[in-house]
Amino acid sequence: MSHTFDIQHFVFGTKHRQPTINYLNREALYRFIWAALTKRGCRLYRVNGIEDHIHLVVDVNASYSKSRLMQDIKSTSSFWMKRCGLFNGFRSWCDGFFSESKDRNSLDTIINYVKNQELHHKGETFVAELKRFYHSHGLEWNDAELF
Repeated sequence: MSHTFDIQHFVFGTKHRQPTINYLNREALYRFIWAALTKRGCRLYRVNGIEDHIHLVVDVNASYSKSRLMQDIKSTSSFWMKRCGLFNGFRSWCDGFFSESKDRNSLDTIINYVKNQELHHKGETFVAELKRFYHSHGLEWNDAELF
């Protein structure tokens, strides 16, 4: 059996950044995602977001690639969100996601960052946040690839 410590900070949004994750029902979505990650042998440290996107801090199971895990989580949660009746107007998640690796020393910092999303986004949009993440990691931002 393989043992890893693979902490990932994932960020993904709703299709076309539509504000369809309403505040009153977010907790139900977060519990669904927590259960889906647990079922896949992953440990969720923190989930939070606002109307148009969410952040996950996850210790990824060694048997999953990041892309496969995100595909599974996004597809199962999308299916559930469309059928549960709690997220009016939700069509789907965006096509892509952002991920950054974290080490043990930065785990508390990223957990607190994700915990304070509502406050953080009073001064920064989702797109501005993503651009900042891209630039801080030396990635090139392309507005044509907005997800």
